Amino acid sequence: LALLDLLEQRGHSPDGFTLSAVITSCVDCGHWERGLGLLRTMQERFVAPTVVAYNAAMAACLMGRKWETSLHLLEDMLQHRLKPDVVTYNAMIRCSQHSQRFEIVLELLQDMQRRGLQPAVLTYTSSASA
Repeated sequence: LALLDLLEQRGHSPDGFTLSAVITSCVDCGHWERGLGLLRTMQERFVAPTVVAYNAAMAACLMGRKWETSLHLLEDMLQHRLKPDVVTYNAMIRCSQHSQRFEIVLELLQDMQRRGLQPAVLTYTSSASA
C-alpha cells in the first residue's frame, strides 16, 4: 500500500492490473478489509476496476464472510458493464456457502448458467457442500 502512495506522490496513477495485484496481496495476507477498501479507492481515485479486481474483492468477501457484499459487488460489476466469469461466481458461491446462505448458492448457480458460463469442478463442489 505504501508503494501505491509513493506512485501517487510522484504523479503516477497505477493501472487496473497493479491495483488488482495489490488487492490480491491484501487478501492473501489476511487484510481482506483493506482489499475491499482499495477497490472503493480504485473506483474513486484511479481507474475503473477490472473483472480481476472484482474477483480479488470477491476473495476478500470470502475471507470476511461478507456474502451480502459479494452480491453488491456483482451488481456493481454489471453496472460497469463488466462480465462476471467463473472465478467471480466460484468466489460468490463459496462465500455464500461458508455463510450458510444455501438458497443464495442455488440462485448464483442458476444465474451463472443463465449467463452461459460453464461451471467448473470447484463450482459444483462448493454448491454440493451447500
